[in-house]
Amino acid sequence: MEATIRLGVETYIALACFISTILILRWYFVRMGKLSFWKVAALYLNDFFEHMDKDDTWIYSSGKAVKPSDEYVGPFYFAKDGQTYKIYALSHQLEQSQNDFMSKYGSLTTKKPFPVVSSLFLLYPIFSMLFLSNSSITTIVGYGFTNLGYLLAAAGVIVGSYRALGLDHRIQVFSAAIIFFLAGLFLFNF
Repeated sequence: MEATIRLGVETYIALACFISTILILRWYFVRMGKLSFWKVAALYLNDFFEHMDKDDTWIYSSGKAVKPSDEYVGPFYFAKDGQTYKIYALSHQLEQSQNDFMSKYGSLTTKKPFPVVSSLFLLYPIFSMLFLSNSSITTIVGYGFTNLGYLLAAAGVIVGSYRALGLDHRIQVFSAAIIFFLAGLFLFNF
């Protein structure tokens, strides 16, 4: 006897939802969220603070700063010299200021290759979704997200990063693991 898996329309829709969610999140974290900018700013922290001093886009304080107006985004936080600084930036000038900083310091960082290994490990939650071929779309997507949460938790313990999603620090990986696990649990039981 042959063991075959018959995939219904629900499974294909669930796989498309899962994969598109992962791609959108990666695009947001890496491109739209300017995660690369914040990584470079953390590497060249003193230079970043000098940049903020020269550029009117930024306001920062080590005290109890409040958001100056609705034109500002933030707060963003950086620790420097044992103090935590709260940072706000003018929303309409933020991208240009980030680009100016990146044009000076972005080329000084090493470019990392595409994360092939962590991308391949994304097959685990995708293949796990195939075993629920006779379930609803939300159940299948929830199962995939739950397994992605497990995968991220394991990556957080073993490696401390998951670059396929642009997560370079253990706290980011564990936070994403908890979020995906809880979202998956909710959708699985919905």
